[in-house]
Amino acid sequence: MSILFACLLTLIALALSACEVTTGADSNSLSGSNSSGNGDSVVGSPSISSQYIENVLSSNGSPATGTGYALYSYGIQYNIDPAFALAFFLKESSYGKYGVARDSLSLGNLRCIPSARCIGGFAYFDTWQAGYLAWYQLIAGPYYVGSGLTTVGQITQKYAPSGDGNDPYSYAQTVEATVQAYRKG
Repeated sequence: MSILFACLLTLIALALSACEVTTGADSNSLSGSNSSGNGDSVVGSPSISSQYIENVLSSNGSPATGTGYALYSYGIQYNIDPAFALAFFLKESSYGKYGVARDSLSLGNLRCIPSARCIGGFAYFDTWQAGYLAWYQLIAGPYYVGSGLTTVGQITQKYAPSGDGNDPYSYAQTVEATVQAYRKG
């Protein structure tokens, strides 16, 4: 993948996250399986390769460059398409370049959890790989996929709730658009 394409992909995803999306849908209608975008399930086989992930991290100057295979492998282990993990990583911190993720090494800026240090309300990890593992365990576990929340639209209702100042619908649209862009290469 060319650096220009990777930069363009990043700009598109950032623009989508910055734009307010007018949908006419109320928050209660967002919990359906097709409530945001195409309603793709996060559950399943990888739709992108480990080399593609590594190329995206590298071409975007991510401090997590060199860890693409781990992000991919944990996706296989937990039956979560790693394209979604990578898209969450972009949405949360531009692949670890900004915000608390620069120091916490957390793909998804996770709040405090028992298996990690808690600093300022966020989980901190010793490696990016440990942060990836915690994210996959959270998404595949009983709070999300284990309770039947399998689409990004369903997941973001809890993951990035409006009560925390988020717009779960826009968040889901951004992640889904990014995943579709990744899949197109």
